[in-house]
Amino acid sequence: MATKSSASEVKVQHRSFSIERGYEEFTGQLEQILGRFVASKLKGLTPDAAKEALKSMEGEPCGTLRPAASARLRVRAWSHGRRIRSAFDALRSIRTSEVTAVGVEDDDKLERIIARAAMT
Repeated sequence: MATKSSASEVKVQHRSFSIERGYEEFTGQLEQILGRFVASKLKGLTPDAAKEALKSMEGEPCGTLRPAASARLRVRAWSHGRRIRSAFDALRSIRTSEVTAVGVEDDDKLERIIARAAMT
């Protein structure tokens, strides 16, 4: 049996932020806004219980972020001296102009969410 492979280029834009807030404060606020998925909380649950567990992991309704199914959204935060650094990778030029436009809109929303979590 033959295996076929294809490749395409995707433009990625790395966005980073310097934040003057404590790490725990910033990440706590970010998780409150975005929510936090914890896969281990779903093990062994019935579908109804899993649905409730997922609901408890949701953040605030802050405008839907619609990352492409094949794109993982990861926001990173780490200590950098007295400041916190946060970053995410914004995908650009994805398949079609319509998908790229949604990605750009979501990246801008995420940047505003990070700024909100960084406010003291």
